[in-house]
Amino acid sequence: MHLIMYSSDYTGSLRSMPKDFSDILTTARSRNPAYQITGVLFYDQGKFIQILEGEKQSIHALFSKIEQDSRHTNVTILMDEPITKRELLTWNMEAFDLSGNEGKDWSLLQEFRDAYLNNYKVSTTMIIKWLRHFIQDHDKIKPMRR
Repeated sequence: MHLIMYSSDYTGSLRSMPKDFSDILTTARSRNPAYQITGVLFYDQGKFIQILEGEKQSIHALFSKIEQDSRHTNVTILMDEPITKRELLTWNMEAFDLSGNEGKDWSLLQEFRDAYLNNYKVSTTMIIKWLRHFIQDHDKIKPMRR
């Protein structure tokens, strides 16, 4: 099993976002089961974060398509790691639109990722808990500069 977590910027307008978000989910939910890919997609005011689980070859093939998707730009891999087991077994692309919340400083995500990878084994469940903590407590987080 393998996990990819990436972030990207949405290229469309705020008006087109609901339709594009729906289209992305419809496509993922119809195609991913055939490739045994599970995952979760977060959207926040122009930023996507997605976690994908599956066989390495399958998620890398899907990720290549995502990189070519004109709705995404600045695609950045945050994690590309082996995992011991699938933890999103029943998640055929769950999705969360966080746009109602205050915008986040997503650049802090890379610092969080580094701290996570230095201290924990890769676990999708823990990554989602960690990401929820980042989202819920964003205003309390201060960037750590070296």
